[in-house]
Amino acid sequence: MRAIIVTVYNSSNYGAYLQAKALQKFLENECGIKVAFLKTGARKSAIKVLYDVCLMIKSKSFHGRTVLFNIKKEFFFHRNILDFKTCALKEITDSDLCIFGSDEIWNIKKKAFYFFPIFWGYGIDDSICKIAYAPSVNNTSEKQIRAYKKGLSSLQTFRKISVRDKHSLDVISAITGKKIEIVLDPTLLPEKSFYSKMEEEIYESNYILIYSYGVSFKKQYIDEIKKISKKERLKIISVGNYLHWCDESILCSAGQFLSYVKNAKYCFTDTFHGTIFSLIYHKNVGVLAKNARKVRELLELLDMSQCIIQENESLYDVLNRNLDYTEMEKRLVDLRVNSRKFIKKSLELI
Repeated sequence: MRAIIVTVYNSSNYGAYLQAKALQKFLENECGIKVAFLKTGARKSAIKVLYDVCLMIKSKSFHGRTVLFNIKKEFFFHRNILDFKTCALKEITDSDLCIFGSDEIWNIKKKAFYFFPIFWGYGIDDSICKIAYAPSVNNTSEKQIRAYKKGLSSLQTFRKISVRDKHSLDVISAITGKKIEIVLDPTLLPEKSFYSKMEEEIYESNYILIYSYGVSFKKQYIDEIKKISKKERLKIISVGNYLHWCDESILCSAGQFLSYVKNAKYCFTDTFHGTIFSLIYHKNVGVLAKNARKVRELLELLDMSQCIIQENESLYDVLNRNLDYTEMEKRLVDLRVNSRKFIKKSLELI
C-alpha cells in the first residue's frame, strides 16, 4: 500500500518537521505503508522570508538581525526537508490513500493555506481514498469555511475525518454533518523512546530554554525571566527564532532541538509543539496560552492546565508547581490507543 501525506512538512520550524516525521514513521513501522509527501507549492522559502519582513514593517518591529536569522533559518531547514520522500500531484494516481494533516492546514485565515486548496483535497481525484488525521482550523470560523468554496466541496469527499482540537471538531462537524473524532497530534503518537533515538549531541546544559516567535513575551515576563537567569546563573537560550533579549539565539537540527528541550532546567513557550515537547520530556515549563486556544485545549486534554501562566502571575510560582507527569502519561496511553485505532480503522476503508 502507498500513501501520500498532505501537510506542511517543509515549514521552517521543528514542530512541522517532527509532526511529519512522527506520522511517516507510524505509517511505515506500524502499518507497513510506503509513504511520500505531496509537493503542494506552499511554504516556499523566499515567499516566507518576504512575508515575515512585511509583517515586521507593518508592526513597526523591523530588525535587521531578525531578517538575517530568518534567511539563514530557511536555508538551514532545507536540509531537514531532504529527509522526506516527495511526489508531485501528477504522481498521486499510483497511490491508494491520501492522508491530510496534521498542523493548521485548514486554517484559511492564514494566506499560506488559503491560496492552496490542495490541503482540502481540491484537485485530487475522488477515486483516491482521503482521510484527515489531526488537522486544525485554529481560529477559523464556520462561516469563513462555508465561504471557501473549493475547500468546502472537497471536504465532502473525505471517507473519515479526525481533528486535533474541539473547535475544529465543532466547525467541521457542523459543515459536514459527519461524525468527527479528536485524535492526538502526530508528535504524541510515539512514546518518548522514539525521540530519544533522534536526539543529537549538544554541549549546553542547565539553562532557560525559550521556544517562541516572541510575540507573547511582554516586558513583564522578559524581566522576570532575566531575574531568574541572574539569580540561578542560567543562560537564556532561544531555539529556532531570533529573540534579541535572550543571551543566545541558535539554529540547530531537529535532533539537537530535542536535546535542547531535554537538557533545559526551565522551558518557556507559547507554541503548540513547544508545549508538546516540554511535556514529552517532563520539563518544568511555563506556557503562555492566553490567546492560543489550541494550546489551552491540548493542556486540558492532558490535564496539564497548571502549566499555563496566568495574567500577572509570578513566573517563579509557575516553575515551583508540582507537575504530575505520572498521571499525564496514564492519560496518554488511552489517547494513543484511540488515535492509533483511528488510523488503522481508516486503512480498512481502502
